[in-house]
Amino acid sequence: MAERVIGQGSFGVVFQAKCLETSETVAIKKVLQDKRYKNLHRVIRHYNKMNQRMPLIYVKLYTYQICRALAYIHRTVGVCHRDIKPQNLLVNPHTHQLKICDFGSAKVLVKGEPNISYICSRYYRAPELIFGATEYTTAIDIWSAGCVLAELLTGQAFVSW
Repeated sequence: MAERVIGQGSFGVVFQAKCLETSETVAIKKVLQDKRYKNLHRVIRHYNKMNQRMPLIYVKLYTYQICRALAYIHRTVGVCHRDIKPQNLLVNPHTHQLKICDFGSAKVLVKGEPNISYICSRYYRAPELIFGATEYTTAIDIWSAGCVLAELLTGQAFVSW
């Protein structure tokens, strides 16, 4: 049961709530999605339904934007997203502008500090995560971006393991 608003931003509202079963206090984030943007996973499914591959110009454009966005969050902000996948990529179908969303798993990685290895969605998980590494770098996002690129090219999720 939502009790009160505890945060508000351009992408959504955070509520303090109480779990009715356990009486535990929790936070619920209601995300407002910009109607101009479509989930990249839906775009891939659209081409698959038409029995077509995504035009190479769009694959190049989206891949470029993913790489630029990752370079920015890795170098400038110092954050590893840790869940890059088509469902977390939004595309404006009119301008083809791409945005990374859902930073719920994101973290500033500190050298020498262990992190959880069970992170990132299965088909986009880097080999070091599959093998249980707890000290990894932002390279895991680059692996995931490569898996997304493979999916854009083939229309199928790249099974990396």
